[in-house]
Amino acid sequence: MLGAPAKTAKLAVVRTDGAPHVAPVWVDLDGDQVVFMTSAETIKGKAILRDPRVSLCWDRIANRLVSAGDT
Repeated sequence: MLGAPAKTAKLAVVRTDGAPHVAPVWVDLDGDQVVFMTSAETIKGKAILRDPRVSLCWDRIANRLVSAGDT
């Protein structure tokens, strides 16, 4: 696991016309594999089924403000 809070990244795939498509995804680790969810019917899902090469750009969350109610 990447740890709490959940981590996000931008997933880049290539569309059928060669154009890039970038989408935000929630990510985690399962052993040494990066895991995220998508549907086979989305642009990224169709692109991954056609060509499994992807690129991930991890989001850097600095100075995150977390509110847990009134303190």
